[in-house]
Formats: sequence, structure tokens, C-alpha cells
Amino acid sequence: MKKNKKNPNYVEAEQLDLPFYKEVKTNTPQKTQSGIEENIKTDACKSESPDYVSRLRRDCFGLLPNTKYVFKEDGRVDWRAMIPSKYLVPNKDKYPQGTDLSKINVEEEDDSKLLVLLNGFRYVAQLRGFRSLTKSFNAAQPDFVSCSCKITLLPNYETDLQEFEYESEADAHIGNCDGFGKKFLTTIAGNRAEVRAIRAALGIEILGKDEISSEALEDTKQKTDISPIRSLEKLLGDNNISFERFKNRMIKDEVVGADIWESITDIPSDQIFTLISKVRSLLSKKVKD
Repeated sequence: MKKNKKNPNYVEAEQLDLPFYKEVKTNTPQKTQSGIEENIKTDACKSESPDYVSRLRRDCFGLLPNTKYVFKEDGRVDWRAMIPSKYLVPNKDKYPQGTDLSKINVEEEDDSKLLVLLNGFRYVAQLRGFRSLTKSFNAAQPDFVSCSCKITLLPNYETDLQEFEYESEADAHIGNCDGFGKKFLTTIAGNRAEVRAIRAALGIEILGKDEISSEALEDTKQKTDISPIRSLEKLLGDNNISFERFKNRMIKDEVVGADIWESITDIPSDQIFTLISKVRSLLSKKVKD
């Protein structure tokens, strides 16, 4: 079996001893179950198409013919291994303070110490091939933005020649963004959702740089002032809404866990901003009425 020195796990697609490959090779389908025509390379296509076109035409397995793939033991593509090292950066939180990150060779580091840049995920998504990538914003406030991203992958042998969809969500608020990013919450939330959708769809475990905030808060007071709980507490206080009144309304609206809240600090952090948006919506309706 042909190997590659730089990527010892690399093999040509034709050398995969997979029943699926053998079946398709002997009886190549012209359409997938979803009715999408496959881009099958034929001798006629090779002779009639310019070289730059044929390099982007996928074969009957959904793979690009001139791309060197790295495969896992089960035969699936190792999409993490397909990300070029230029898109990898050290996660400074994983190194002792004062470490010169510019001297770290990312190719020699464990994935747990690395992050992937946004363009790295976009690069590997293009290799995999996708029909569409759409974003929708579920909430947009001056201090909080929530976004969901759905990616629809093209059919390939990993998905039995069917399209595959995956959707993920992410948020951005002043407590989980760096100084510069706090002014662009919509962009940060969108990028984070995109990263999470791509890496989840392709089974990439390494985190994206856009998913974390590298800015350490200097003191506890500052952290408390910008915490999600503080934001909810301030919203209720500014509108003369007691905790009991708030809790009873959430119970009425069947918010999960609301009946066991004893104080505002009992509210799970992943619910805070959803509740903030809910309260603002209710206040807005009250004003209109």
C-alpha cells in the first residue's frame, strides 16, 4: 500500500479495502438517493475540460482527485489532519506564563495545546465540499448576540452518498470576548457558530481560536460587574421587578428548573442571556400594550 513520508497514514482512495468502495467501483451510481447527480470523471470529461476545472471536479466518492487525503483506521477521512499547519496556533492558556509562543513548532505539539484559525476550518470545509452554509441570529442586544449556523455537506462515501446537515449555536457577550471583540459581538458570534458547525460536522475535536477569549480579567470586581448574572440583576432592578415576580413568571412560562431557584445565583449560566432576551421581549410587549 502506497504511503506518504510526511503523513504515514495517507493512502490513495483506490487502495482502501472497503466493501463500499468495491461496490461503487463496479456499479457507479449516476445519482444519490436525494437525486443529486454525481460529478463522475470520465475520459471525455478529462479531454474536454481545462485542467483547472478537472482539479475541482469530485469523483464518485465525493473526493477531489488531486488531493492527498489522510484516512482514519475505519476508512473515514481524518479532516483534522487535513488542516495545514499555517492555520494552527498555540493556545497560550496551555503554556506557562511568559512562554515565547513564536518559537513553538505547532507540528510537534499535541492538539490539546493548539487552536485552529477560522480560515483553517473554512479551508477544510471547502475540501470536504458543502452545498450551503447559512447563519441566523436568534438574539441581538447591545451586550449579547446569539447565532446559529447550519452547514449542508455534499454527498460523499462517508455519508452513503447523501447530503449531511449539521447546525450549531454560539453566543458573544462582553464577558466572553476580548477587548477589541467587544465592539463586534455580531461578527464574533457568527464566526464562533460557523467554527462549531464545521468542526462538529467533520468530527474535528480541536477548538477554534474564535471560540475562546484570551483576555484575562484583572480583578474580581471587574468580573462581577460584567457577569451575565449582574446583567440580569440590573435589568430586573431597573424595571422594579423583584426576583419572586420574575421567578413566578418563568414558572408560568415553563422555563426548565425555574421552580427550584432560590435566588438569582441559582440560574444556570447557559440560561442567563436567553432569559435576559425573554424579559426584554416581555417588557417591550408591555410598553406596546
